[in-house]
Amino acid sequence: MKDNKQTFIAIINGKYLNSPIKKRKVKSAFKKLEKKYNIVRYLTTPLKENAKQIAIEKYHQGFRNFISVGGDGTNYEIINGLLSCADNIEDLTLGFLPVGTGNSFVADFSKKRFKNCLNAMLENKVKYIDVIKLTHKEGDLYFINNLSIGFVSKVAFWRNKYLAAWGQSSYLIATIINLWNVATEKYNLSFDEKNDISEYSIVSFCNSKYTGGDMKFAPLANPADGVLDVITLSKTNKLNLIKLLLKVFKGTHLSSPLVNHTTCKKVIFNEQHKIPIVIDGETLEVIPLSLNVMHKHIKIFA
Repeated sequence: MKDNKQTFIAIINGKYLNSPIKKRKVKSAFKKLEKKYNIVRYLTTPLKENAKQIAIEKYHQGFRNFISVGGDGTNYEIINGLLSCADNIEDLTLGFLPVGTGNSFVADFSKKRFKNCLNAMLENKVKYIDVIKLTHKEGDLYFINNLSIGFVSKVAFWRNKYLAAWGQSSYLIATIINLWNVATEKYNLSFDEKNDISEYSIVSFCNSKYTGGDMKFAPLANPADGVLDVITLSKTNKLNLIKLLLKVFKGTHLSSPLVNHTTCKKVIFNEQHKIPIVIDGETLEVIPLSLNVMHKHIKIFA
């Protein structure tokens, strides 16, 4: 009898399966999914960008349906793998089983992240989302959550170096510890060709609402509206920064005169030099040139 089930490549970030609770959740989810789909599982190794390489390899072997089992960083690797080689993105579909540290992107669709993502696959609920292309001096990178420079990238570098194993609370702890080192930097940017030369503590380019797990950094963002939400924080003192941090979890910080929110489809970095960035939870140093919104570019279960 012919098997008419669709085949999905599940790329599993192995480090999260060290948790017995997460391991049981994933095992239970696969048991349900395998009633509807053929699931072929691949466990990542600690090698850098291993999830990306698996995605590329399986795409070239003809597979078009993928499941990211991990966090925002795993999603980032898989999307960069697929978009670096896909001839036709129309036939790609990506699902999520969020067992990472923050799982920020999928929080836009439901606070019950794992359950919602699993049900979306079981019920075949799909939607198209925007992908943001970062063009830098050495090539292109893609993200679906956010990219930040300034204080946020400093926090992310510190957190990934010292607190990576501490779970979701590590984002808040790293932020509090680094408050004493907050500084402003001068940026020369263009938003849809409108030039902005200003000093900011934070510049965050957001495709979705959440960052660092439950921080509602861009409360007005919509990952399918065709625009980036740009959040900037002007120079301020540590006390005001602490007050704003407390508001971020509810998304009420936009009311502060220190915070500016704008939307655009394209960003140009007019001064080209290497800077630290955090992109969907991954920390890098690049020479950024531009950001472009690729509207409703990839299909996901959500």
